[in-house]
Amino acid sequence: MPSPPSSRTFAPASFWPPRTCSASRLTASRGRASRPRSTPLKSMPTGGSPNGHHHGRARTAESFPYRLYDAVNDSRTRPSHAAMDGFVARHDDPIWQRWRTPAGYQCRCRLISLSEAQAQQFIDADAERLQDPERANARANAQPDKGWDYDPCAEPTEGLMRAIEGKRQKVDNRLMAAFETNADDALAAWPIRGLARRFPAKDLATLAVLLREYAYRLPGDLPHGVKFVREGGPNGDFYMATDGKGGFWFREIEYQGFNSRRDLFGGLAACAAQQAMTREEEYALESLWHEIWHNRQRGAIDALSLDLEHPLRRFVETLNQAVARLTYPSFIQRLGGTASHQQWVIDEGYGYQRTVSRLWSLISACGLSPADVAGELATVNVSADLMQARSILADLLARRSDIEKAKIQAALDLLSARESLFRAAVSDMKS
Repeated sequence: MPSPPSSRTFAPASFWPPRTCSASRLTASRGRASRPRSTPLKSMPTGGSPNGHHHGRARTAESFPYRLYDAVNDSRTRPSHAAMDGFVARHDDPIWQRWRTPAGYQCRCRLISLSEAQAQQFIDADAERLQDPERANARANAQPDKGWDYDPCAEPTEGLMRAIEGKRQKVDNRLMAAFETNADDALAAWPIRGLARRFPAKDLATLAVLLREYAYRLPGDLPHGVKFVREGGPNGDFYMATDGKGGFWFREIEYQGFNSRRDLFGGLAACAAQQAMTREEEYALESLWHEIWHNRQRGAIDALSLDLEHPLRRFVETLNQAVARLTYPSFIQRLGGTASHQQWVIDEGYGYQRTVSRLWSLISACGLSPADVAGELATVNVSADLMQARSILADLLARRSDIEKAKIQAALDLLSARESLFRAAVSDMKS
């Protein structure tokens, strides 16, 4: 999130007394090119300030396309920051994604914008200074302070997402799943809620705009972004599909009164107007959430490349559909709507109905309800290697019940098998 405004104030660039940049002003001082601090260079507006308000740089990029890393170089300057002093690169060089000032807590370094002519003088001076092997080695190994190696303007939620990732490694999976849901909602509160009203989607082109805005605001949900939104898809039976890498397909299909195109855009319009949705409209948005979940899964690309009838592909789709049905109300809330048909979607949703119903019955045989294991299912779906997901889920269910893991996994392996085989496996679980 953006840093709060600093109590310090900074004069505009025009405040500085006139002084022309020339090679003669780059004088040697303790083995480095010095820059007079009391009379800074003319036409060199400061590129940033310690409070992180760097957005004004874009206005100077055309006239001053280079950035100079300027450390204070006193007794409090960190060695790695001092090693970067005098470094020059274009404003769009990838290095500034890591070395955006401040580069540490209470860092006083700054980036100074330079014209091409000014930059060349500093580049020459820096090259001469780096002829010293010790300085060259220090520069090569310099790193920003831990946790400060990203651009807060380009990635405004990066710090929060890193904190969440750190917590994930330290706490129980069920607690983490609950925390992630609440954290996502908290993160989404200011930039996301009401998104369908601010970016109304009436066709695939405007839907692409909405999804890209969603991906920008919540990159954790769509880590690959949104690369395309197209008509059609890889399989004629699907009315929504994804490649797991930010690509989405949509087609119009009628099924038992459900129209995929009409109900998707009807649901988005209802969210925009904050009106009640039909159960079909709500299910269409759950289906979109299902495709978004595929973009979060580990190993989804490999799994989605399998034939649709492959047992592992069926399990991955079933798990993802189950998780989407249990969690989609938060997605609808972010769009500006309210889910009111979740129980019907959980029990009667059209997609993968047979295998999802079997998963619910398997969970019931463990003495649990779908809501009881929502956290475990979501954690496996987003965190586990999908090639091992059946074994991991069987282990989690075994811990929550008195049933052997091997029996649970045998039933999971038969989710898409003949009814008699699956029922026999579930009966064996209960024996």
